Amino acid sequence: MATPHKLTADQAVSFIHNLPKLQRTNSLKNIKLVLDQLDNPQNKVKTIHVTGTNGKGSTCYYLSHLLTAANQKVGLFISPFIIQFNERIQINNQPISDNELVKLVEIVKSVLDKIRNQQPDFIITEFEFVTVLGYLAFANHQVDYAIIEVGIGGKNDKTNVITPELSIITSIGMDHKALIGPTLRDIAKEKAGIIKAHKPVVIGHVSKEVKSVIQNRITKIKACGYWLDYQFEIEQQSFKTQNRHYIDVKPAAYVEQIDMAIATQAYELLLPYQLDSVKVVDVLNSVEIPARYQFVNEKPDIIVDGAHNIDAIKELKNYLVTHYPDSKKLTILTAIMKDKDYRGIFNLLKDYKIKLTTIDNPRAVKKSEFEELNFPNLTYVEDYLSFIQHWRQQSDSSDTLVICGSFYFASEVIKFFNKN
Repeated sequence: MATPHKLTADQAVSFIHNLPKLQRTNSLKNIKLVLDQLDNPQNKVKTIHVTGTNGKGSTCYYLSHLLTAANQKVGLFISPFIIQFNERIQINNQPISDNELVKLVEIVKSVLDKIRNQQPDFIITEFEFVTVLGYLAFANHQVDYAIIEVGIGGKNDKTNVITPELSIITSIGMDHKALIGPTLRDIAKEKAGIIKAHKPVVIGHVSKEVKSVIQNRITKIKACGYWLDYQFEIEQQSFKTQNRHYIDVKPAAYVEQIDMAIATQAYELLLPYQLDSVKVVDVLNSVEIPARYQFVNEKPDIIVDGAHNIDAIKELKNYLVTHYPDSKKLTILTAIMKDKDYRGIFNLLKDYKIKLTTIDNPRAVKKSEFEELNFPNLTYVEDYLSFIQHWRQQSDSSDTLVICGSFYFASEVIKFFNKN
């Protein structure tokens, strides 16, 4: 007879969320101690490690679907979740069950209790705890590959306790400067820290300065780089690797085509020729990624996107200029975190009507801070859900509402539409 669980699923998630959020140290000592007590599950499966300022989540999704289509059992570790916490740990593109989540939490919690009997002041953060859950789940499922998305940075990120078969750097820009900066070179060095000796790394679009940092790391540890625009390249609705030409790809936006190409290059290095090029394109075109150019309403269009930094907002604006050229028919509703360059973001979006709101998050820009800004097209919305409902009722079919600024905000809006 199975032992009954002490926790419910809600209690398990609540326990996780009540752990310390962020203690930025460069030490992996604590997470390694917990993993060691669990017989190092991270070493029992093949891994792919993915970092990048933008595009890493989409790239993880595309690669996971390609490997699954090639009859591989695939683990996927991503953040943040959009609808349900369990999304953070997936097997073959399906979130783990509540029952499994509870079981994992109870196992890791018991290990923590054991350690704290010896070290009463032992601390593990929420992200470290969830990372351990992921590695344990993937070992339990005996996955063929586990795709691991970095939290922040790379070298000192708590996921960096693995020697992956392959690493991916999707892009590098000025984000999280306080944690892994302050300069672009600092950020590049941190992200290049996931590259491992004698292993391949796939790299997306990066600046000349960033490229030199990554190349230095590759040369120093005798890794092997596969660079966008060199070993593989983007064309009109297609992309090429050294071995194949993939045509008729249909990304929502150009940046998604880059992520498709990066994922496909990685897939080719792992499992060359298991899928023909037509099948690869079919798989890529069928992937739906939450909160990435996601339509939650049509005519009038309401688009939800997690764009939350300058580079991502630039890509979003490029998409809007292409698909919605009449800026007067478009409204932006945004909630932004304080640690982002929100003045720069508002400046990029100044051609549109901007509605700023706030969410229940200590990092969110509040109304008082908004009042210090002086942008002519910017107004504050107290109740964003009421605003969305009113906008939908009053707008005609050619109007467009774009909701962006934070994955946390995107999550709240998508949950609202799922209920309504």
